[in-house]
Amino acid sequence: MTLRRSSLFSGSFLSATLPAFVLAVAFAVAPAGAANAGVVVGVSDFEFASFDAQYYLSADDDDVARLRVVETLVAEFPTIDQNRGIVRQIPRSYRGAPLDIQVTSVTDAAGSPVYFETENSDDFVELALGTDDYVHGEQTYVIEYTARDVIQYFPDSRGDEFYWDLNGDGWGQPFGVVSGTVHVDDSLAGHLTGEQACYRGEYGSADRCTIDADGSAYSVSVDNIGAGQNVSVAIGFEGGTVVQPAIPDRHWIVAVAPRVLTGLALLLVLFAIVMRFAVLKNARGRGIVIPEYSVPREIDPLLAGVIIGRQKPSMPAQFVSLAVNRLVDVVDRTPEPGKDDGKYDLVLRTADGATRRETAVLVALFGKKLEPGARIRIDKLGQKKAASLYTQFSKAKTEATKQGITAVPTSPLTRIVSLGGPIIVLGHGLTFIWAVMTVAVTTAVIFFGVVSLVLALIAAFVQTSPPRLTAKGAELKEFLLGVREYLQLAEKDRLRVLQSPQGALRGSAAGTPGEPVDPNNPGEIVTLHEKLLPFAILWSVEKEWAIQLEFDYENANTSASWTVGTRSPSLGGIVGGISVGSASIRPIASSGGGSSGSSGFSGSSGGGFSGGGGGGGGGGGR
Repeated sequence: MTLRRSSLFSGSFLSATLPAFVLAVAFAVAPAGAANAGVVVGVSDFEFASFDAQYYLSADDDDVARLRVVETLVAEFPTIDQNRGIVRQIPRSYRGAPLDIQVTSVTDAAGSPVYFETENSDDFVELALGTDDYVHGEQTYVIEYTARDVIQYFPDSRGDEFYWDLNGDGWGQPFGVVSGTVHVDDSLAGHLTGEQACYRGEYGSADRCTIDADGSAYSVSVDNIGAGQNVSVAIGFEGGTVVQPAIPDRHWIVAVAPRVLTGLALLLVLFAIVMRFAVLKNARGRGIVIPEYSVPREIDPLLAGVIIGRQKPSMPAQFVSLAVNRLVDVVDRTPEPGKDDGKYDLVLRTADGATRRETAVLVALFGKKLEPGARIRIDKLGQKKAASLYTQFSKAKTEATKQGITAVPTSPLTRIVSLGGPIIVLGHGLTFIWAVMTVAVTTAVIFFGVVSLVLALIAAFVQTSPPRLTAKGAELKEFLLGVREYLQLAEKDRLRVLQSPQGALRGSAAGTPGEPVDPNNPGEIVTLHEKLLPFAILWSVEKEWAIQLEFDYENANTSASWTVGTRSPSLGGIVGGISVGSASIRPIASSGGGSSGSSGFSGSSGGGFSGGGGGGGGGGGR
C-alpha cells in the first residue's frame, strides 16, 4: 500500500514535498546567518542513510493475521537549523480493510523515548517526530506499531499472501539502503507455499530484487533507493490460512447487487423489444395496396412523415409542397447558364388558402406578418427559424395522435417496463448510498449504475416510441404506400391507372373526389404530377420523379411556374438544393501521502510490482 506524493502534510505537519513557493517563504524567514551563508533552507533537503523494518507476522486465536512492526530510520540532517525531526505516514487500510494501526512507541538509537504527535486522516496515521528543537547530523528514529488483517486472499493465485511495501513511495528523500525481515510465527509457518518475491523502484515497477529465506524468516536488502521509490515483498500462504477481513467493497451489496440489477435492466430492454414488435405493434390495415395518384391537402408531408416513419425528408418535402401549391416561389439566387450550385431562396407569394400546418410553416419562415415578397435563404435559416421549424415535427406527431392516426401503445404488460425501470434505478441508488456510507464506492458500482440507467431509458423509449399506428393510421399508411407505387410505375402503367374507371373516380389533380383526370391533357398531367413531387421526396424517389416532371413540362410546352430564375436548372437540382438547405433545421443547441496503490493481484509468484502491497506509506522532514 503506497503513497502518492499529492499531499505529504496534514494540519500543522510540514512535508518533504512542499511547493516551491512555500520553500521560498521558508528561505525568506530563515535565520539571518543561514541566509547570509547562501544556504537554501527547506525541510526536504536531507537524506536517509537507511530504512530497516522488522515484521513479526502471526495469527491470533481467532485466526486473524496480526503484525508487529519495528521500523528504524536513520536520517542525515544538515548542520544548519533546518529540521526539527521527521514526519512518518502509515496507511490505515489495505485493499479496503482497516488495519487498526496502533503506535506503541517511538525511540532513538539508545532506546530513549522520542516525543511525537499523532494525527489521523482518512487514509493515514501521521506521526510528527521530535520537539520544536532543531536536530543536526545523524538521527535515528525507531517506530513500533501493530496492525491486523495484513494477510489477504488473492483470487488469481487462489492463495493467501502477505504482500507488503517496506518504506513506501511517498518519500521525497533517497535512502542509502532499504532492508527488512519478515519473521513468520509458527502459527503460520506450516501454511507457507514457498512462493516469495521482492520488487523495487517507483510505483508499478516490476524490477526484481533478491529475497533470502532462512527457515521461516525472509530478508531483503536493497541499496540506493531514490526519492519516490519503494521496496515490496510478497510471501505466499495456502488459501484459507487466516480469516479474511470483512471488506466493505467486497460486500454483496456492492460486489453482486449492481451486476444483478444491470442484468435485470438488460432483460427489461429485451422484454420491451419483444413487447413493442409482438404485442404493441402497429394495427393491421386492409392488407391491400393499390396505386394512388392524388393526396388530400390535409395529409401534408409532415403528417405523412409521421405515418410512414420518415420524418427526416418531410421538411424539404413540405417546402416543395408550399411551392407546388403556389404559396411560395423557389428563386435561383445566383442564376448562371449551365451552372447548378443549389443556392435557392423561398419568396412568399401568398398565404391565402393555406392550411393550418402550411400557415404555421410560413410563419416560421417569414414571420407573423406574412407579407408577400418576403424572402429567406434556405441554406441560412438562422438558429431561431430552424428551431421554430423543428417544433413542427413534434406538432405533426401530436396532430397524428389527436386525429386518431397514432396512439401510445398500451397493455397490462407495459407496467413491467414502466415500473421495472424505476425500481432498478432506485436499487442502484440505494446501493450507491450504502457504498458511500461504508466508504466502499468502487468503479463497478458507478459503472453498472450508469449502464442500468441507460438501459432503463432505452426500455422505456422502445416501448413507447414511436407511437403505434391505429387502424386508421394503418389504412393511411397503405394509402401512402399506394402513392409510392404510383410514383414507381412505368409511364404506360400510370396512364392505365388514370384511364381505369376506378382511377378516374378517385380524384383529380386538385384532390377533389369525383372529378376525373384526362390522361390525354398534358396540362392536367403536369398539375397532377407537381402535386406528387413532395411525396416523391418523402419516399426518396425525387430524382426519378423530377425527370418525369421535366418530360411532362416539355410535353405540355410549359415550365415549372413555382420556380423563378434566368436559367433552366433541372428539377432534380432544385429539389436537391432545398433538401441540403433544410438540413440546418434542428433544435437550439445549446505528491506525498495519498490513496493506497495496493494491487488486486498476487505478487509472491512473480506477477506483482513495487508499491502493490499493503503498508509502506511515506513521510518527510519537519
